[in-house]
Amino acid sequence: MNDKLIIANELMKKDKSGLIYADLSYQVMGVLFRVYRRLGNSYQEKYYQRAVEIKATPTLKQGYLNQVLAYLNSANLKLGIVGNFRTNRMTYKRLVNPKVKI
Repeated sequence: MNDKLIIANELMKKDKSGLIYADLSYQVMGVLFRVYRRLGNSYQEKYYQRAVEIKATPTLKQGYLNQVLAYLNSANLKLGIVGNFRTNRMTYKRLVNPKVKI
């Protein structure tokens, strides 16, 4: 097994709190918050996308969440995180794909 696969497998385990992909989630959230601190909430989506795949709208609409769930299904992934930079504080939502078992 190569090193990247071993690291990925370790990151995908549940932690004591029961969070799925806890370590990886914390790393992704750290990136989202660093981008938000640097850029703030006044840019168009295209500027944030240069840093990470995110949405920059006043609210997270169900259609956006459905889009992420569709990505998760097609890639057979368990967890997606949607970050929104257009609110006064960076907001996010963790989406769990119930069709994938870990």
